[in-house]
Amino acid sequence: MIDVTTPWERPPVPLRGVDLYVSFGAAEAEMWRRTGQELTAGLRRVAARRPLDVDDPARLMRRLARAAAEGDGSAAGALRLAHERARLVRGAEGRRACARAVVGWLLEEGYRAVVFHESIAAAEEIADSIAGRGGRAVVDHEQRAPRDRAADVQRYREGHARMLVAVRPEEGADRIPPAPVSVVVSGSRSPRQRLARLEPAGRGVEGHGGLFISILVEGTPEEAFVGGGDAALLGAERVAHHRWPVTSVRDALVRPSSHEPWVGIDSPADLLTASALGVGGRLPRTAAGASTRDPGARRYAEAPVEHAG
Repeated sequence: MIDVTTPWERPPVPLRGVDLYVSFGAAEAEMWRRTGQELTAGLRRVAARRPLDVDDPARLMRRLARAAAEGDGSAAGALRLAHERARLVRGAEGRRACARAVVGWLLEEGYRAVVFHESIAAAEEIADSIAGRGGRAVVDHEQRAPRDRAADVQRYREGHARMLVAVRPEEGADRIPPAPVSVVVSGSRSPRQRLARLEPAGRGVEGHGGLFISILVEGTPEEAFVGGGDAALLGAERVAHHRWPVTSVRDALVRPSSHEPWVGIDSPADLLTASALGVGGRLPRTAAGASTRDPGARRYAEAPVEHAG
């Protein structure tokens, strides 16, 4: 059990993951339902004229993109709807509110963290929230000058900034310093990307592991493919799933799972939306629980668990 009242010195496991599931607001939920129906209808129209591999979301998206480029209006409409649904998931108000609660808790407890975002606007919004609470955050994204990016990462590394907010860091993931806590507000679109966001907390601080907090929208393919795959990346004994705000951030760190991730697929539209989010299909598991899709997952799933004395 993690003691959140004392400084971070000896986490009980090399890396603990906590997934917080948020809900759509009423308007967002209605938009999700409507676009899902339209997307399913569009896919059926496309499938009536050409084969579609709904078992491989990435291949399905590529086929739709080619069909759209060839002038297929139904395919173009399906792509538009898929991206609209992906934007809806990334920008859900529940996600933003939960993110503010998470960074507020981190600031209150005195932790430093790396926060991962999918868009520059969202990253700057959370950085402003941190500043409004008296903390200092630096933002790292590709539209900034390389010299400025390097200087701000160094400020975080040296402790002059409490939080580093990174946008799509895969190209320079090794630039992100170790951190006691990694927070993924959005943007874990594949096992490889999720591992890239696990890395800072996985490396921990001074040889210790850390905490990995992610925010997911329940009832969407993000819940199924991202949250449902965390046991494969970390080991089931290291992951807790909680609905927020039913569970506070503090309680989520010390209580066993109170929520079971949704893992069903209702329609081809769900598969397509999963692809638009980039989270792929189900993760094949080994006996040890590690993903066979990315060997890097074994580093976490097979690491020994250190229980607190």
